[in-house]
Amino acid sequence: MNQKNSKYRTVDKASIVRDILRQWWAILLFAVSLALIANTIANFRYTPVYTTTATFVVTSRGTNISIYQDISNASDTAERFRTILESSVFQRAIAKDLHVRAYDAATDIQLLEETNLVILTVRHKSALMAYRYIRSIMDNYNTITDYIIKNVVLDVLQKPAIPLAPSSPNPARRYTMLGFLAGLALAVLYVAYFSYLKDTVKNSREASSKIAARLLGTIYHEKKGRVRKDTKRTSMIVLNPILSFKYTESCRMAASRVQSRMDRKGAKTLLVTSVAENEGKSTVASNIALAMAQEGKKVLLIDADFRKPSLYKIFEVDEEQTTNFIEILRSGEGLENSIIHLDKYPLYFILNNTNTGTIEDVLANNRFSTLLRYARERFDYVILDTAPMGMVPDAEGIASFCDASLIVVREDTILARNINDALDTLNDTRAKVLGIIFNDARSGGMTTARAYASYGNYDKK
Repeated sequence: MNQKNSKYRTVDKASIVRDILRQWWAILLFAVSLALIANTIANFRYTPVYTTTATFVVTSRGTNISIYQDISNASDTAERFRTILESSVFQRAIAKDLHVRAYDAATDIQLLEETNLVILTVRHKSALMAYRYIRSIMDNYNTITDYIIKNVVLDVLQKPAIPLAPSSPNPARRYTMLGFLAGLALAVLYVAYFSYLKDTVKNSREASSKIAARLLGTIYHEKKGRVRKDTKRTSMIVLNPILSFKYTESCRMAASRVQSRMDRKGAKTLLVTSVAENEGKSTVASNIALAMAQEGKKVLLIDADFRKPSLYKIFEVDEEQTTNFIEILRSGEGLENSIIHLDKYPLYFILNNTNTGTIEDVLANNRFSTLLRYARERFDYVILDTAPMGMVPDAEGIASFCDASLIVVREDTILARNINDALDTLNDTRAKVLGIIFNDARSGGMTTARAYASYGNYDKK
C-alpha cells in the first residue's frame, strides 16, 4: 500500500475535545460507576462510633477553700481519674458489672481549662453500650475516689444521655465524590489517549501527510442548527442562500480544482465515492456539479448509488420526476429519456429512486457504458455519485467505465490506512484518482485573499 507517513504524530487538540464531548455519556457512566463502587466500599468499611459524656464539678472538702484550690484539685483529680480508667482492675470491675467478656469502650477524662469542671467521655460502637458504660463508671467512681482521691467531692453537673447519632462522620459522601472525580479524570484521559492514537485524518494537514493522493479541497463544516420534526432539513447545496460564505466558497474552490485536474487529465466522467457512509459524498458530488454548471459548463449528474440513492432528496425533487434507473438499465427501455433537466437548477440529472441488491448484471450488459459514451458526447462533464467502497464493490465496477475518480474523506471518521487501500483499489482501475476532498472540516479557516490566490497556485505544487 502506497501510504504517506508523517515523521511525527501530531496532537490535534480540537479532535481530542470533540471525541471527549462525543463520548460524554460513556465518561459520565464510568464516573458514576466508580462513585458507586467507592460509596459501597466506604459504607462497608465504616464503623459508627457513639459518644456520650458526663460533666462533674470538683470541690474540695473543708472550709476556707479558695476557687484556686478547687481548680488545682480538679487538675489532680482528672489525672488520677484517668489513671483509674486505664487500670485493668477497674476495667474488669466495669465489665463484670455490665456482664460483658471484656472492657471494649474507649474512655477519657478531660479538665475544662481554667475551671473546676471535669468531662468524662465514653465511646462505643453501640449507642446503648456507650450509655451503659458511662452509667457503670459513674455508679462505681465514688467507691474508688473514696480510697484514691481523698479530700475531693465529685458532683454531677450534666448527666449522660443515650447518643442518638454516631459521632464519627461517615466518609461515604467524601469518597463518593472522590470516586466520581477520579472516574471522570480517568475516563477523559482514556478517551483522549485513544483519540490521540486513532489514525484518522483529523485536519487538512494530516490529509496531505497521511493520504497518498492530492488534496483538492477542504469543505468546512456548516452548522445546520436545530431541525424540528415537522420541518425539512436545510439543503446543503451551494444554491441555498442561507448557507455561510465560508461553506459555499470552499465548495466552489474544491469544484474549481477538480475541474482543472479533469481538464489536465482529459477526463470527462468523474466517479465520486467515499470509504464509508455519512461522509457527505453525495452532497460533495452535487456541489461540484452545480459549481461547474454555474461556470457555464454543461454538466450531467448521475445517481449511480444503486444501494441508497439520495440525490433526489438533496435537490428536493418529487419521486414522480425520478426514474427506476436500475430497471431502465436492465431492460434498455427509456434509456434516452432518463436524462432530465429541471428549470430551477443549471444542470442535468439522472435521478434514481430505487435501490437494488446487485448491479453485476447491469454492468455486464453494456447499457451503462453506452449511456456514458452518449453522455460524453453531449456534456462537458459527467459526475457519478456511487456507493461507498467500504460497503459494496459497486464503485470499483463502475470505475472501469469512468475517466477519473474522487474520494470524499470526512474529518476524523475513517482510518488513514483504509482510505489509502481505497485509493490503491481505484488506481488499479481505469478511473485513476484525481485526489481527495476533505469534508466537514471543523478546524482551520480561510481568508478571502488566500482563498482566491489558491485558485491559480494549487496546481503548481
